[in-house]
Amino acid sequence: MIAIATLAARWPQGTQQDFDSPLGHVWWMKEQGIGPQEAAAALARFNELIREYATEHGLVLVDLEAEYADLDRALLFYDFAHMRPDGYAVMAGTIYEALRRANAVNGRPVTMQRELEERYRLVAR
Repeated sequence: MIAIATLAARWPQGTQQDFDSPLGHVWWMKEQGIGPQEAAAALARFNELIREYATEHGLVLVDLEAEYADLDRALLFYDFAHMRPDGYAVMAGTIYEALRRANAVNGRPVTMQRELEERYRLVAR
């Protein structure tokens, strides 16, 4: 069984000041002269390709982008792609649950996953 995951990143959440900080953007953003919204759009397009590929090839999809969509990424990520410990815990739980649902691993549902999701869920504005 083969699994593939979408990519989750900090943007489009955060401020322009966050983005302009030394940890806010990476080499390819600087090289292409793109900002946080453009980076988020490029990643969204790439994630759609990953979803299509998974569907076309019968792969297990771990949709990390969807998992982090309603979570406060400014608290879970310390830069564009690297996470703080709770961010990695959410990622690990998401991967485990996707594999468990696909019957690739046996085990119980992760309770810590739901607790972390509730702790970092964005409040409706």
